[in-house]
Amino acid sequence: MNLIIRTGQFPLFLFYVLLGCINQTDAANCGRCFCSEDVATSDQNVICLGVPFAEIKTTFAVNTGIGNINRFDIVPEVGDNQIPARLLGLHTVRIIHLASCGNNLMEINRNAFDSSSDTTQEFVVYDCDIKSLIWSFLDGFTRVNLLQLEGATNIQSLGTLPSLPSLKRLSITNCKGFGSLNFPGSSVSGLQNLVMTENTELNDGKLESILATLVSAKSLETVSLKNNPYISAVPSTLARLVALHSLDLSLCDVNSILSDSLSFSTAVRKLDLTQNFLADISDNSFEKGYYGNAKVSLDNNKLIEFSFTVFFKILKEMQTSGTPGSVSIRNNPVKCDDCQMAWLIRDYRELLPFVSGNCSNSTEFQDLNPSWYDDQLCDSLITTTLEPTTKLQTTFETTSESEPPTISESATSTSDRTSTTVTAGQDTTSTGTGTTVSQGETTTTSSSTTSTDSNNTTNPSSGITTSSTGSQTVTSDSSTTTTTTTTTKIPNSNITSSSTTSSSGSSPTQSPDLPTEINYDIFFYILYGVLGGIALILIFGFILLDYKRRKVLRTRTSLDVSSSRDSSLSRRIAPESHDPRSLQQRTLDPRVSYVRMPEPRPPPAHLGNYQQSGGPSYRGHVSITTPYQQQSAKNQATPSEDQRQRIPESKEVGNDWIDPDGLGIGDGAIYVECDMKTGTTYLGHDSEATIDIPKCNDPGCYSRPILYQNTTAKQAKALAEISAECHQTIQVNCLGGPLTVQDVNYAWWNDVDGNIQTFWSGSDANVHTCQCGIDNYCVRPDLECNCDANVAVPLTDNGNIQLKNVLPVTKLNFGRTIHDGGSHTLGKLICSGKSTPPEYPSSCADLWRIGHTLNGFYPIRGDKYVEFVHCDFTLGQNVEQNRIGFVDVKSKPVQFYVQSSKSISQPLADSPILFDEETLNEGGAMDKTTGIFTAPKSGTYLFDFSGVSDPQQGVFSVVFYVNGAKRGSTLADNLSQSTVTLPSIWHLNKDDKVKLSISTTTGTLFSNLLDGPLTHFTGILLEEDIFTS
Repeated sequence: MNLIIRTGQFPLFLFYVLLGCINQTDAANCGRCFCSEDVATSDQNVICLGVPFAEIKTTFAVNTGIGNINRFDIVPEVGDNQIPARLLGLHTVRIIHLASCGNNLMEINRNAFDSSSDTTQEFVVYDCDIKSLIWSFLDGFTRVNLLQLEGATNIQSLGTLPSLPSLKRLSITNCKGFGSLNFPGSSVSGLQNLVMTENTELNDGKLESILATLVSAKSLETVSLKNNPYISAVPSTLARLVALHSLDLSLCDVNSILSDSLSFSTAVRKLDLTQNFLADISDNSFEKGYYGNAKVSLDNNKLIEFSFTVFFKILKEMQTSGTPGSVSIRNNPVKCDDCQMAWLIRDYRELLPFVSGNCSNSTEFQDLNPSWYDDQLCDSLITTTLEPTTKLQTTFETTSESEPPTISESATSTSDRTSTTVTAGQDTTSTGTGTTVSQGETTTTSSSTTSTDSNNTTNPSSGITTSSTGSQTVTSDSSTTTTTTTTTKIPNSNITSSSTTSSSGSSPTQSPDLPTEINYDIFFYILYGVLGGIALILIFGFILLDYKRRKVLRTRTSLDVSSSRDSSLSRRIAPESHDPRSLQQRTLDPRVSYVRMPEPRPPPAHLGNYQQSGGPSYRGHVSITTPYQQQSAKNQATPSEDQRQRIPESKEVGNDWIDPDGLGIGDGAIYVECDMKTGTTYLGHDSEATIDIPKCNDPGCYSRPILYQNTTAKQAKALAEISAECHQTIQVNCLGGPLTVQDVNYAWWNDVDGNIQTFWSGSDANVHTCQCGIDNYCVRPDLECNCDANVAVPLTDNGNIQLKNVLPVTKLNFGRTIHDGGSHTLGKLICSGKSTPPEYPSSCADLWRIGHTLNGFYPIRGDKYVEFVHCDFTLGQNVEQNRIGFVDVKSKPVQFYVQSSKSISQPLADSPILFDEETLNEGGAMDKTTGIFTAPKSGTYLFDFSGVSDPQQGVFSVVFYVNGAKRGSTLADNLSQSTVTLPSIWHLNKDDKVKLSISTTTGTLFSNLLDGPLTHFTGILLEEDIFTS
């Protein structure tokens, strides 16, 4: 991490600076301003926050070590509103940035930056009142290409702007003062890009007047009018901008587009009308202009139609373009359940790739069924002109019912061209003159009991076949019937048009016979037979496969048994000639794909003889049993040279599958990037690139969930837990967007458990800080983060979050981003090493970290004793633990039994009772010669004393002492010889001392040689504080 060391407190020295990428600079004295070297230009970036202009002028007048200035950021001191002449002396500057002026009515001397008239390229004003500003200080500047006003008030002063022929981009965002603004269009004749966004005072009339002054700007190519709530129509003056090819009217109040309002003289590249209240687009709205390469966005509006008369023209242009554009009409209430979409979905489906849209019910256009529009009898918009056809006219004459009919027939050729509208998949029938259209070839025939003639005529030039059939009609009276049937087939379209014209007299006629229907039953019979045959083949195939599988299994079992016998016999007879590679079925082929089984892990060495559930202590060699037959190490075959060449070498850096929460338990394995050389794991996500932060005002109004690739939150958390170290870097670029101001958090991030965190670097979650606060190089010494300065100056905060138990970052939240220019970049989660497990596991989670994954009962470390728990590792690191009880475990036994065979009287009161016989003293804690027991371990002890009193010596007490303090006693009277007892249970700390005493010098404990020892003292360690001893 590079540093910036402030220079106002010392003489010359080397220092580091902030802004972008920070590098060491040459020795320079910037006074109370901050200097940094720009990486791209090697010039200085200078920030003056609240430094008086007079002081700035003095600093730069006497200092020649700074050199050229790349960027000069000024935040005026309160009340300091006049920038004097020659502010930077002879220094030249490329970018001038005036920001956060507060209530200062800013004025700039005409000669304030005259040394930079040939070098200044950008002039930016943020959050300043420029009512009193006279722009003559830019007069004579020859290289200014950007003039940007954001959050400025009283911009009517812009009318004094001098001629700037070099200006290419003019940006006016969230400004006030349009009402009295005389826009200086004539001063910006070379303008190429006009941006006027988020201006609540900009309306239709004012916009038209501004654009009218720019008609002379023959190179004006793009106009952005985004998010101006009082613009309700497409400006008509746009048609006079001859070079315009891109227009952004998104987030405005446009509700309709009139014909010819979108007139472009050049090929359109972009037209954005997203999120207006657009409900109507007039026919031919896109007629004037070429849209073949255009990106047209109409998303989030109120359009209910996707009309042929509006969109067909531009979609055809996109279809034929070498670099086709597209039309997006998503999230509109487009009606798709009527015929208005038939032209696109059915008739011109080849245009669908150039449209991105969905219906009112969210169905994608591409998912609509073309045949549905046939079922709805939707008219077709495809028009086909047919060649001359042949018409056959037949006349039937009958004199009486008994006489046979007289038939006359004539064929007439017509030269008139017939225009017929046809639609694929549509059937239409009408009386009189009727048309039948169907997909595939269709012939319509009128027939009766008497057939007359049938003619087919093919037009060789058009490939159209005409079929004409005349048939007899029987009538009851004398009548004449004329029937004409025409069948037309359109080549390469599977479309046939058939028309029939019939005329008859008033006499009743007998209906002709219905056409003969095709009998499809035979096709179904054939189909059923084929399917049945396939089913029988499959059944017999499965039976055969099962038979072969069983046969192979029996053969393999027999081979294994015989091979085992042969192998054992050969080893007993000639062990030196035994070659385990003779078992071909056990030869490992590295070309075979398989899932690698994890190597079993024995308990860590530092656990010593730690008892595992249900088994003995781990000592030495571990025998692993797997479902696979394995050769012993001594009989393992040496790989051949060919096999060695085929075994791939492990990659030092690459991707691999790991399962941090335990193999086969919890969530599935995750795919990560691994550096085998350093033992580092990288967990990537979807926010590693620099992502812009949009404008918003409230705390946390922008949120960015972080989606980690091929993993889950549980697995990411488990990876951090099992690693020795994890960290994640973050960079925040801000322009007046603070992280925390006056204890109000405008930005924060969420940790792996979803908790809010406000520290941006280090490992202390309780301290709001960035790296500049840790290393003491923030632009303001009283702040912990640069962005907390809350000024409209581009600043950068870096961080390296190292508290692994809260990683990875799962969401980023930012607020009060009232200017464009904010962004964030979040690095990968990087973990390395293996976490050191505790010396003694104190929970099921510790057992999981060690490597245990088998559910069962385990002893663990409790507060004092060894506890017995049941662990369920099914959920990985979220292991469930149920306490069963404690286990009586002692590091070593402590117990004693001492006696006295002599009568005991005390020469001094409260002196220890001494013993002369030692029956048991395991642990060596009882010293019979001093009568003092010293606790070798902390824990709970049981003591018991008994003796016989001598009544002739008077009344006395036996007292129990711990570390010299009386803890209990028993009384012996002088009336008779009696037994004195003193049982007790005490908790002792290590090295506590216990003794017994007689309270008076006259009291005596009786014993004689005849009866043997009558004074007894025992003690035993019941429970040891195993983890505090």
